[in-house]
Amino acid sequence: MDRRTLNLVLASFLAAPTALAGLSRPLQAQTTVDAAAALAPRFLGSEDAPLTMIEYFSLTCGACGKFHRDVLPTLKEKYIDTGKLRMEYRDFPLDIWALRAAAMARSAPQKRYDALITVLFDQQARWTRADDVLAALKQIGRLAGLSSNYVQAALMNTELLDGIANSRLVANRDLGVQSTPTFLIGDRKLNGFLPLDEFDALLAEMTK
Repeated sequence: MDRRTLNLVLASFLAAPTALAGLSRPLQAQTTVDAAAALAPRFLGSEDAPLTMIEYFSLTCGACGKFHRDVLPTLKEKYIDTGKLRMEYRDFPLDIWALRAAAMARSAPQKRYDALITVLFDQQARWTRADDVLAALKQIGRLAGLSSNYVQAALMNTELLDGIANSRLVANRDLGVQSTPTFLIGDRKLNGFLPLDEFDALLAEMTK
């Protein structure tokens, strides 16, 4: 997707009455979202880890959800929590709801980001298929201490939305990322889901 196409998609998202049901300007004015802080890098693990893994993901991607539910917990225990690996989260939203969910997650305090991402993937099938996806996202946001007004403000913050969208454009243009999940580990690039045993073997070799 090129910059012009993505900007058109964002413009339609921000303007469409149906997409903005329940979002009102007075509520936006009552709450402030720090877009610069929300767009700061999100990491899992020690900054002193000798190896960094970057994950490009979309919160509506089924394969990404499978990685976070079935693979990441073990990798976290074996490599991240032991200081061997640091993981960076990078958004690559595949659709409007992935963009909105990413905005909500990034608007949360950094210390709650990982837990919120975990809940969004654990409940992915429920909120992505809900009759009212916006209400389902707000409910998840409340679990992270985000008020309905604050979530609304995040979803209307054009600086935050544009920043997330631009990260996708940069990844596609500069790194050739075309799908999710995509992993950059050292000098290796992995496209798509890997079963736990294969991912474990790869990291074991790279963290010797």
